[in-house]
Order: sequence, then C-alpha cells, then structure tokens
Amino acid sequence: MCIRDRLNGYKFFEEEQRICGPPRIYREADRQKLPGRAQFYNHLCATHPQIRFYIFPTLRVEDWCAIAGVYGDAHAYFAGDDYVREFRTLLDSSIGYGWAAEGLTSAEAISWYYRTDHHWCFDGAYNAYCQIWQMFRSQNPQTGKLLEPLEWMKLPGLCFYGSYARRAGYFDQIHDVIINARFDMPEMEVRVHGAEHQGRNKREQYKAGNYDAAQFANHYASFFGSDYGLIEYTCKTGSASLLVLSDSYDNC
Repeated sequence: MCIRDRLNGYKFFEEEQRICGPPRIYREADRQKLPGRAQFYNHLCATHPQIRFYIFPTLRVEDWCAIAGVYGDAHAYFAGDDYVREFRTLLDSSIGYGWAAEGLTSAEAISWYYRTDHHWCFDGAYNAYCQIWQMFRSQNPQTGKLLEPLEWMKLPGLCFYGSYARRAGYFDQIHDVIINARFDMPEMEVRVHGAEHQGRNKREQYKAGNYDAAQFANHYASFFGSDYGLIEYTCKTGSASLLVLSDSYDNC
C-alpha cells in the first residue's frame, strides 16, 4: 500500500485511488454518551406517540476505510460501526433505525463515496434512499412506491475535484465525475425559506454545459444545491407529512 501524505493530515492512497482525511477516533468517553443520547430520543418518542420517529446515521468514508484496515494499525479503537450498532440496542423498539450501507462490506460502502470529496456520489445517495425507503416500509406498509431511475447520465467534460482535494492542498492527480439520474417525480411545489423556488440547484445549467470552469469549483454544491435552513415540498396528491432533519448529504 502506497500512502502519500498531503496537507492537514489528508492522505492519498494510491492503491485505492482515493483521498481520505485523518481517521475519526471514537473514544470510550464518546461511548459513555450513548445512553444519554438514546434517552433523549426515547423520551421524545414517548412524549409524541402519534409520530413515527426514524434515525439514519451516516458514517464517514474514513470510518469505512478504518474498518477495512486502510490506515493499518491506526484503526485499532472503538470503530464507527460498533458505535451505531450499540446505539440501536439503547433505543425504544418503536423507533425506526438503520445506518447507511448497513450489512455491506467496507469495500462496498466505500464505493458509495466520491474519491475526492466527503459526500456520497449519486448512486451512493440513491442506495441510501433505498435503505431509508425500506426502513419506512417495514414499519408502515402504506409507504409509497420506491422511485427507480429512468436514466443514469454522466456530465460530459466535467472533472470534479472535491472537498478533500481542496483540503489536501488542491491535489489534482485524481478527480471524480458527476453522475445524474432522471426520475419520474410526482408533481410538487417547492418553497425555500417560505418563498416559491423554481430550482434549488443548477442541474439544468450543468446539463447545458453552463458551469464554473475553475478547476476546483465546488460542483457538488452548485449542481445538487446548497444547504438551506428550510425546504418544503408539497405534493399534489397524498396527505402524509414527513419532516427530515439532515445535513448536506441530502442535497442530491
């Protein structure tokens, strides 16, 4: 295994053709916080029995790399998958729970992520969506149908150097491509921060070749859309409501 050190603790793993940051260390002190955190969610669930609660944590690609032994002996600590696995045992059984790439090998899980960025690539995000849909479906058989991609499309001519490439000193020896998918989405109204919003991302501009030509432009944020405090999707059919509290992993 050939590892080349970059800036800020980031490393380029030549065999895997991937940039990773420092492994995240889960100490025993972190483990001891789990019961208190689980108690909070259990109390929330008991206080609002009319609401279904679901938790779907995401491990970082560094967690999966540590599990796979990419860092060598550096992964000999309380591993991320042990952390999320133990948390499940502390939660009320009525709370839906799963984690991204649960049941997969570390190599399969790593393939969900860009090689130069900390986010999932599009097919990784779609796999996570399928897991979340199955989690919903197992507790509520009336969950709507799983949306399947009608077409997968690679954006031609676009080289994506992600957040890790930028943090590693603008490393440009590898890059990613951005894959998009087309779905038969239900008709809906989109509002961002309470105002009507026709497009929270620049997908159409990208497909037309209209995007920032700077080598290290943040194409993830531009193509999939930036983080907003509140986005509301109101479908023309159906009456159920779903509140999602999430981070930038949900942008795509």
